[in-house]
Amino acid sequence: MSSVVLNFRETLKNGNEKSFYLELDEEKNLNKFRFNLNEDAFIRIYPAVIPKIRTNKGTIKFVAYNITKKIQQTFTFTRQKTAYLSYPCHKILKYFWDGKVFPSIPTIQFLEDQIILNQETSGILTINYLTTYNILSVNSKEEGKILLEAMSENRYGSIVIDYITERKPVYLTVKDACTRTVIPNASVFLGKEFIGFTDKSGNIFLGDLKVGQRYDLKIKAEGYQDTDKDNIANDFFIVEK
Repeated sequence: MSSVVLNFRETLKNGNEKSFYLELDEEKNLNKFRFNLNEDAFIRIYPAVIPKIRTNKGTIKFVAYNITKKIQQTFTFTRQKTAYLSYPCHKILKYFWDGKVFPSIPTIQFLEDQIILNQETSGILTINYLTTYNILSVNSKEEGKILLEAMSENRYGSIVIDYITERKPVYLTVKDACTRTVIPNASVFLGKEFIGFTDKSGNIFLGDLKVGQRYDLKIKAEGYQDTDKDNIANDFFIVEK
């Protein structure tokens, strides 16, 4: 899944609309869109101005400034006068119409991310332009969603970043502590939850468990003391990476 861009335009008193455009940096994030706890998530903020940043949790810091990116976009106008660029325009490099334009080639005005024609036009327009952005990193020690907002006097933008606890599949083999022989048909509990019985090889799948978390373990088998009653340190485990 590609990164999600959430753009919110704020109507100003003079009628203009300006936004901060926030998106996950696919290159720095290695195309990830969900992040493990204590892992940095990198966010691009367009244009490259310094906003006030606030977030519901986690820590943030700017890591790069004034990066320039070249964009090419093609627009199909069907009796329209306006369209929007995907990113705020820093500089127009070139633009051209593909084939015929009806009723005639219009004059074009560029207002940051907005394309304004002087007349209703039908035609296909390609624009090459430069945009600029800054990069900040977000990090969270808490599971859940982070709402990050970028604000200035005349701009606003936001993005939601999903932090999850890393999990891994955990399998258990139940053995006799002295003879190391496997014990089939043993009852296995995680905390108070019954997981199931070990198979003929003494194995059982405990589930996809959270890395770094402690789990209480209890095992019951015919002819053996319950593990919470013996004197062996086998009552809990911690899932390691």
